[in-house]
Amino acid sequence: SRCKAARYCSQECFRAAWPSHKVFCGQVRKAEAPLPEPTEPKSPWPSPLLGSSLAKPSKRLAFIDFWPGFEDNTDPWFRKDWFQTNLKGVEVVDVSDSPNVIMFSMFGTRFRQFLSGCAAKLVFFTGENLRPPVGKVPLCISFDHIDVAPTMHTRIPLWVFNKEVHDVLEMHAQRLSGKVDSSIC
Repeated sequence: SRCKAARYCSQECFRAAWPSHKVFCGQVRKAEAPLPEPTEPKSPWPSPLLGSSLAKPSKRLAFIDFWPGFEDNTDPWFRKDWFQTNLKGVEVVDVSDSPNVIMFSMFGTRFRQFLSGCAAKLVFFTGENLRPPVGKVPLCISFDHIDVAPTMHTRIPLWVFNKEVHDVLEMHAQRLSGKVDSSIC
């Protein structure tokens, strides 16, 4: 495919998959397009620890095999700076800097080098329609409903990362508390 995120064995397979893949492929192209310089980064899911005064980060987190736009913070939906903003007490580091946790996704194979003999805990994350490898890595995070212990798989619905949903919830909470003039709505 043009986005290089999917590979097909033949033109026929590509044509058969195109109706469902074109949405993803278009998102990749949008993510690769230059974006205007961001003003103040907005957190799509504020941590309750924001603003707290924690000491030096005690955990080190690295990411590998994520989608285009995640590492360089150009993805409009979910990117690495979300973790830097919301996980207080966690330092986001490079995978070569001895992280405690390595979070990986389905967009590569670099994670394989850490499957055995690695001191870091592996965590799989996906927002794609893909069954996570529960039982093959210590923890999986996805939007999927899987009937296993939460120490093996944690479900996080994708809407929690959508900034607009949280903006609407905040406006609704303000309206209910009487902080917004609702006579115009």
